[in-house]
Amino acid sequence: MTFPSRQAFVMLGYSVVSLAVNRNVLVKLTKYRRCEFHGRASYICSRADVLANVAVFIWGAIVLLTGYEPLKFCTKQASLRSQASRRDKRLYVSV
Repeated sequence: MTFPSRQAFVMLGYSVVSLAVNRNVLVKLTKYRRCEFHGRASYICSRADVLANVAVFIWGAIVLLTGYEPLKFCTKQASLRSQASRRDKRLYVSV
């Protein structure tokens, strides 16, 4: 078995800290969730942030358990998109 990448630990650490902060904000905004428009909007956005933090934590756990390196995948995808973009530009220029 390979040693887990540092990316997994960074993702997990970031998500735990962010989750703690966003959870505290969400708890403080709970009393405003049925008030004015801005209070409700802040509550909804904070709730979405908490859910996003949970998703990052789950993804970090998957990276930790599988050894998958998402940055290599993203870099490869960006490279493929760049090549396709250059190819498309040549097609439009040559017409």
